[in-house]
Amino acid sequence: MINDSFIVEIQQLLHEALQRDGRPAAIVSRAATGNSDALRTIFNGRMPSAARLKALCDNLNIPFEIGKKEKVNFSLLRLSIEAVEEGLEMTDREMTPEDKAEMIVAVYDLLDDDVPVETIRKKYFTAA
Repeated sequence: MINDSFIVEIQQLLHEALQRDGRPAAIVSRAATGNSDALRTIFNGRMPSAARLKALCDNLNIPFEIGKKEKVNFSLLRLSIEAVEEGLEMTDREMTPEDKAEMIVAVYDLLDDDVPVETIRKKYFTAA
């Protein structure tokens, strides 16, 4: 359930952004949602949908995130990077930075699921 302090916090955030932006609320509302009353209804206490709030935030250059942020286990991340680097070295392979990042995330997820490092090395980093 959403409490009143959350709505007040959203109202304050939007109000401050409007002041920085300089455009009238109706103009921002229409540009973001197609409805010139979108901000007025929020300022009157109505909680917006996530999609409407995101559209308004995007239009006002307010970072928008929803959901829980997952904490990174830095020991596991270090171990993931080491496993990928060692695997690439053992197999004398190279990867683009994008591919290497994806591999590190995949290894991190496997390690987070308690898959042993040796199993990962054997499965993904064996000489061709």
